[in-house]
Amino acid sequence: MPIRHVWAATDYGEVSKKLVYKLKFERAIAGAMVAAKKLDEIVPKLPEDTIVCHIPTANNRIRMRGYDQAGEITRNFAKLRNYKHRHILLRKGKSRQVGASRTDRFRHLEQAFQVKDSDLKQTKILLIDDITTTGATIEAAAKMLKKAGVKTIDVAVFAQA
Repeated sequence: MPIRHVWAATDYGEVSKKLVYKLKFERAIAGAMVAAKKLDEIVPKLPEDTIVCHIPTANNRIRMRGYDQAGEITRNFAKLRNYKHRHILLRKGKSRQVGASRTDRFRHLEQAFQVKDSDLKQTKILLIDDITTTGATIEAAAKMLKKAGVKTIDVAVFAQA
């Protein structure tokens, strides 16, 4: 596996579920800063040249919401830490992972990501997402980054199911 470390700020319990739901479906974008602050509490200091990027949400979801919740969390986290934030990954297709089995999630995500930034040789990446359940999305994104030449990949998620 190309991932070096994974940090989760909280379990996907009652409070975190409510925050993620409001962020995703009730346009409570201030929740992104709350999640970013929780990540700031648990992610150790990383090298200054670390690039922070997010796992992109499906395009139809971004159009529906008007923003990418993982992108907003990441932007806020990068601001708190004074890290460079880059939009490196593109999401292809529109497969939803909610309710899919572990096997189906891995199958859906095999070709779900594309690296849009070609200048990644020997870089250090902190990949951020809002929640993780099976780890399939994180793993698929990390594989694409590794293929693009990324040296180290660490992951931080707000909530882990």
